[in-house]
Amino acid sequence: MNEKIWGCVCESLLKSVSKNEFNNWIKPLNFRGVHDGVATFHAPTNFIGNWVLRNYGEMIQRHFIAEGTVIDKIAFDVNNVSSKQNLHSNKNSSTLEDQNSDLTARENNSLLPVAPLDKRFTFDSFVIGKPNELAHAASRRVAEGGPVSFNPLFLYGGVGLGKTHLMHAIAWEIRRRNPEAKVIYLSAEQFMYRFVQALRFKDMLSFKELFRSVDLLMVDDVQFIAGKDSTQDEFFHTFNALVDQNKQIIISADRAPGEIDGLENLLSAGYLDTFRKYYPEEIKYSWWNYRFQSRTRNVGWRIDYFLASTALEGQLDDALIYNDVMGSDHCPVGLKITI
Repeated sequence: MNEKIWGCVCESLLKSVSKNEFNNWIKPLNFRGVHDGVATFHAPTNFIGNWVLRNYGEMIQRHFIAEGTVIDKIAFDVNNVSSKQNLHSNKNSSTLEDQNSDLTARENNSLLPVAPLDKRFTFDSFVIGKPNELAHAASRRVAEGGPVSFNPLFLYGGVGLGKTHLMHAIAWEIRRRNPEAKVIYLSAEQFMYRFVQALRFKDMLSFKELFRSVDLLMVDDVQFIAGKDSTQDEFFHTFNALVDQNKQIIISADRAPGEIDGLENLLSAGYLDTFRKYYPEEIKYSWWNYRFQSRTRNVGWRIDYFLASTALEGQLDDALIYNDVMGSDHCPVGLKITI
């Protein structure tokens, strides 16, 4: 009965929200039932539960009522959540993290906020030369496990010289040697976004627990958080906590083409990064360095944003990055709104 009710509600919700919103926020929920007017869900994390409650709670409640089930409120429980359960989808469906990361379904950490790992980026496919042989040797040593004197491992170099390739290669090798290892690979931009969202929704405890419970944390393009004091502070608190636990940290840095001063303050004050609202995990860039064939290799930065006040959130339909438009080192970005 629960599955039938939730299935009908999901069908109605798909007509009210975009497909991306549904897949990112509604689909991972596990409906447990209604008791004494309270609809209870399992959520993968406190962060997702709080986000859904604040942004979609009233909408879900209305759709339940429309389907003949009267509820007074919605509650979320993050305990004993199976990453493979999803009442709306069939048994062959996967979570958003499973789809994006290409990590195997046997892992119990598919709900970690990983960015996609490219299967092409392995040690076997890495081209070794004089400029990168030391970085390659150090990366190999880290991937082999055991005591390592260089923690964190800091990879520095220009665009297109293999920093990201080595980070992916380390992740694949560690997962091959230890399938149960908890590995997070993400960009500094994604780290900042999750941190600011945790601040907005007063869910810092979940944020800290998530990032400080891993075996390997890899943060790419860490220069992105330069000048963003509170994000930088939290990153180094996380950094120190993992080092104290003898966990491995790998970070990479490059010369950023530009910084958007005050972005964090705007987001903390209630302005939305519209692209991340609809695509919380997707990696897209809006700027590429002309050097090193960065556009061809799709190695760039997302430095063009539409920020919107929360008062306009209900009128937003989609945020777009037209990265297939050529002719410049930047590409156009777009915002769809209902007037």
